[in-house]
Amino acid sequence: MFQANLKKIKILIYTNLTLIFFNIILVQLAKKFPLFIEKYYSRNFYLIINRPLSLLSGDFSFSLGEVLIAFQILVLIFLLILSFKNLAYRKVNNSIFLTLLIIFILLFNLSYYQIAWGLNNYRESIEYIFDLNDSDIVLEDLSKSYEFLVLETNRLKDLLIKYGLEEKNDEVVLKSIYKGYENASKKYPFIDSGKVSVKPLIISGFFSSSGYTGIYLPFFSEANINYMVPSFSKPFIASHEIAHQKGFSAEDDANFIGFLACHYHDDIFVKYSAYQAMMSYVGNSLYKSDPQLYREISNLRSTEVLEDIKKRVNFWDQHIVEKVNQAHNNLNDKFLKASNQPEGILSYSRVTELFIKAYKDKLIH
Repeated sequence: MFQANLKKIKILIYTNLTLIFFNIILVQLAKKFPLFIEKYYSRNFYLIINRPLSLLSGDFSFSLGEVLIAFQILVLIFLLILSFKNLAYRKVNNSIFLTLLIIFILLFNLSYYQIAWGLNNYRESIEYIFDLNDSDIVLEDLSKSYEFLVLETNRLKDLLIKYGLEEKNDEVVLKSIYKGYENASKKYPFIDSGKVSVKPLIISGFFSSSGYTGIYLPFFSEANINYMVPSFSKPFIASHEIAHQKGFSAEDDANFIGFLACHYHDDIFVKYSAYQAMMSYVGNSLYKSDPQLYREISNLRSTEVLEDIKKRVNFWDQHIVEKVNQAHNNLNDKFLKASNQPEGILSYSRVTELFIKAYKDKLIH
């Protein structure tokens, strides 16, 4: 029968305190030196860790990180029950030890997360990395960008219809998404070009009910997507998650980088997925500023593009469960704010600003 003594308890207390101070000091230093994080962590040390993990996990068709999280949850629940059981039998030392062990597992995971990926939250901004123009964005910029996206989305959809490429094998497409990063890295060397495997989430049903499309799990450097969403949405979603894998942690950054990689991809289907998604982001921003102007430009969308938009809207209308969506939003919002993204889930909309700046600087044309 397991018996915890004071020596074992003290070791865990000191270990947990060490991990707490380690994480506090690491984050505080990272906040103060974003240029150091950008140069030595995001573009160097992180890649040394990331690439072997990506190669290892790439041999598995399922998400190793997803399985690991499920296993750890079961272990934590078991330890918690065991702790209460020992407390009920007045085995106080055992209960304290088990509680400290739970805390250790959580702190160890946090420390691993920070070293293996989390410090990317403190790298320089996309504006700095791409040297984007910092001039103010006016309504004209917003409307011109939206019109460009509408017309380009129409053009790409027409090409897909012309060449009979509207439906493509998901597995084949997802395996090639990383090639957009290979092309983008030729122009922007700070974007890693390494091959990445995109995994379907086992819990895609839950993600559909909560309104989410994917997640990046840093344990084994895996980009995971909700495989239930419409096929034409998957390339951009996958590219977004790969952007996280490449070290772009902020949601708006990942949306922008994900779009850029799709823009440089050779596959029209991949391009279309990204342009349709970006059209929605920028269109929503224009609608908030000038609903009438939004409607006028939106009338330019082709019938075929509108049909795809309807498919996407209908999918989420059928699957989203409001309470699950709200709970997931609240949890994600807290996580993002704790990860140096003060805007929380609102940061997803900032991609409009990044796109317009890139469009004005002719990074996208």
